[in-house]
Amino acid sequence: MLQLVIVTKRQVEQGPTASRAAAGIRHLRRKRGWTLDELATRLADAGHPLDPPGISRLERQERRLTVDDLVALAVAFDTTPAALLLPDTDNGEPVPLTETTSGSFAASWQWMRAESPLGEPEAAEEAVPSVRAVQFAEENHPDRPPGSRHSPAVNDMLQRAVQQVIKELERKESDDDGR
Repeated sequence: MLQLVIVTKRQVEQGPTASRAAAGIRHLRRKRGWTLDELATRLADAGHPLDPPGISRLERQERRLTVDDLVALAVAFDTTPAALLLPDTDNGEPVPLTETTSGSFAASWQWMRAESPLGEPEAAEEAVPSVRAVQFAEENHPDRPPGSRHSPAVNDMLQRAVQQVIKELERKESDDDGR
């Protein structure tokens, strides 16, 4: 008895960021004028061999994108993983990051570049950064010396805060001397 097996291609269920990355890979490959073979060669040169059908399956969301794939693709494209994970234009809509979390275009990019925590309200320029923002900067900038892991804007805010405290202490001290 002959048995017929039909194999169907199906999309792998993925979250919004993986879906956007799949589309981003195809978009960037085509924008650069690369064939699947050319990208496969670049991935092999980056130490992460992936054959053209595998790349095609990634782009069509028929194969899961692993973290190793993501980093190798970023190396092959000479870009950052963030450029593959986030949209490259602001359409005015929130950017879905997970099924339940999204951010504005600007906030998503600032978070991805480790400039500010996701969901952190925008502070006035003279405002003291929140404890959460300072902790975020410390945890996400190990490349900077301790105490200077903040963005220049956060460092400026911290300097202004210290100056305000010093002025307040000097004022109190002069008030105490005047008694």
